[in-house]
Amino acid sequence: MDKDEALQFLSEHQPMPPDQLLTQDLINKYDEVRRFFIEHPAKEAISLFMKSYGDGDGWGVYQLVEDVFISVIVMML
Repeated sequence: MDKDEALQFLSEHQPMPPDQLLTQDLINKYDEVRRFFIEHPAKEAISLFMKSYGDGDGWGVYQLVEDVFISVIVMML
């Protein structure tokens, strides 16, 4: 995965579907994107993540997105 692919995924999932309509493949891809941006912080991902939350908790993955925000903050220091 590269930055463009990760940003494209987030752009296409504004917002993610409600928890009852999520699939394992979709939430796995979301988590893969989340992990990508922890390793490769990008400011432009923040607003996309903020608007990506669907109804529910994303099977526990949405709570982990804060690590993306932290990695961007650390990058900016």
